[in-house]
Amino acid sequence: MTARIETLSYVSVTVSDLDRLRNFYCGVLGFSCIQQAALSTHEVRRLALTGPATRSLLRLGKERLELLCPAVVGDLYPAHSTATDAWFQHIAIVVSDMQAAYERVCAGGATPITTGGPQRLPASSGGVEAFKFRDPDGHPLELLAFPRDAAGARWQSAETASPFLGIDHSAIVVHDTAASLAFYERMGLTIAARTCNHGAEQDRLDGVAGICADVIALRPASQPTPHIELLGYHNPPVTRLTEVLATADIASARLVVTVSNAHSPGAEWATGGSVDPPGLIHDPDGHAILCQQNPER
Repeated sequence: MTARIETLSYVSVTVSDLDRLRNFYCGVLGFSCIQQAALSTHEVRRLALTGPATRSLLRLGKERLELLCPAVVGDLYPAHSTATDAWFQHIAIVVSDMQAAYERVCAGGATPITTGGPQRLPASSGGVEAFKFRDPDGHPLELLAFPRDAAGARWQSAETASPFLGIDHSAIVVHDTAASLAFYERMGLTIAARTCNHGAEQDRLDGVAGICADVIALRPASQPTPHIELLGYHNPPVTRLTEVLATADIASARLVVTVSNAHSPGAEWATGGSVDPPGLIHDPDGHAILCQQNPER
């Protein structure tokens, strides 16, 4: 029996300067800090860190994001990265007013990835308006505005003075779409939507010419948001990781999920092997997943 993902609890990213990055996410993107603490010895061991670290847990709407700062930081975010690199993992932040959100992130020191400002994708690619950029450490993010007739009830009913509403998904670049899809389906996720994105708007959004990519939204049965998206680039080809990123590396990010069946007799991860205790595993492209036992199970 394979351990199954029940929820995507939050995304965790490694940062070089906790105060600086927390100020960016809270001061520019509207997050609030709900917890800050040093990691316990057990947490340090589970994350395969070689020394102490501090975390800030942030909230935007109903979703959370963790900033993890090791005492000794590893490699910086690779220079000259593009949207087709395997380590290009981003979170998509839903906004109610794209222009206001765009102006705010640009004034707040974000580095644009998208050229020509926010892009309205064609209906075949979802018809959303989007803009990609980088935080001060180089982590990619995306602003996402849904058409009114396509936005879920959650986003339509959101009432806030801030244009930033919450996190829709975390997107990961994959080399072999079929292999990655099989992995996540074994982990209990199902396809919620699938498109093939290409064209001038997608090129400007990703800041890369000649884009053609499968975009597959995956979610647990009980949780529409936040979910996971697989980005399978046919062109340009994906630049693969030569080795799994260390947790202390700035390009490292983790999908923190709750799982069921982890302690059932004969249970295994989708990667094979024992699941006791739950911990850090990796998908076929080296993306990190931190598995936690559902406390209600």
